[in-house]
Amino acid sequence: MPSSYPGQVEHNTRAKSFFNPVLTVNQTLGDPHVIRTTRKDVYGNPITTFYMYTTAHWGIGCYSSHDLVNWTAVGTSGPNQWCYDQLYDQRCLGTHFFWAPAITETANGEFVMFVSSTMDEKDGFNDARLRVAKSCRPDGGFKFVNTLVTDRAFIDPFYMQVIDSQCNTRHFLYFATMADFDVPKEHGPAGIYAAELSDDLSRFISAPMYLFGPNTHPESWVTQGVNEAPWVLQLSATDFIMVYSGNLFNASNYGLGYAVSTTGPLGPYRKAVENPILKNAAGVVSPGHNSFVTDDEGQLWCVYHVDNPDASKKEARMVALDRAHVWHENRQFGIAIRGPTVGKQQAPKIVC
Repeated sequence: MPSSYPGQVEHNTRAKSFFNPVLTVNQTLGDPHVIRTTRKDVYGNPITTFYMYTTAHWGIGCYSSHDLVNWTAVGTSGPNQWCYDQLYDQRCLGTHFFWAPAITETANGEFVMFVSSTMDEKDGFNDARLRVAKSCRPDGGFKFVNTLVTDRAFIDPFYMQVIDSQCNTRHFLYFATMADFDVPKEHGPAGIYAAELSDDLSRFISAPMYLFGPNTHPESWVTQGVNEAPWVLQLSATDFIMVYSGNLFNASNYGLGYAVSTTGPLGPYRKAVENPILKNAAGVVSPGHNSFVTDDEGQLWCVYHVDNPDASKKEARMVALDRAHVWHENRQFGIAIRGPTVGKQQAPKIVC
């Protein structure tokens, strides 16, 4: 792993407390995806840096932090147009609607980005395709590798490495379609899908498999035909929790729900009766599309976006951070989020 990455900012102190939202800018901060990286300083001591990738008006936003609370835009021109410019030059990766980038660091220090994008602004979301790009660093320089599916519109990718019941390492990508009224019938039902990836994470080795959706697995709180933004937690070789968003991202009833599988990463998944587990609250509008990250005390944190309560800034989404907890009871399991919050709370514990 490199000793340093361009754009990293050293912090001698870390936040001890914080208020939500933890990040606001003049542009939208939708679909935050957070990864943790570690490098060594000149003395060989490890230094943790978190990177957050967002859907942004200009393409893809990238921010760095040492404590999950204080974030710095990474890049050269404007609020990190650098990462986007590198992608934009690679026309095979698309030209418009770069949505929900998901990044993972491989064992050899390579960074792989999964993202949906379109080639034509006029064609809109029906042209959205899942694409792969790779870089030797987390803050930019991603180069187009492949389009995973050429004939179907998918969005909101999430990558997961899975150790199965035979102790084999497998790679899966989870993703979603648009709202049911936006999806051409030939693209399949609206909802959440998954497919297995090759070992180099550059292509599918199985066809997209439908897992569940708003019509085949209806819930009273989902009224707009949308299940999107999957994020999966593996608890054992067989037990998995998938957190997803319901309703349109800019709707007042946008929120988070979850489903569980006891038979492996591809389900079948059963939606929780207590959904939604994150929804509107006083001072918080449309919380959803999250990622999870763990601090150095083992505390699980949910990073998610919220709409600006100022109606004139509706698309200027902001980033919030709250504690999450995986629970087990009577051979059942699930997840709870202690939010959304706006009051003062203790910051994540990051040691190095």
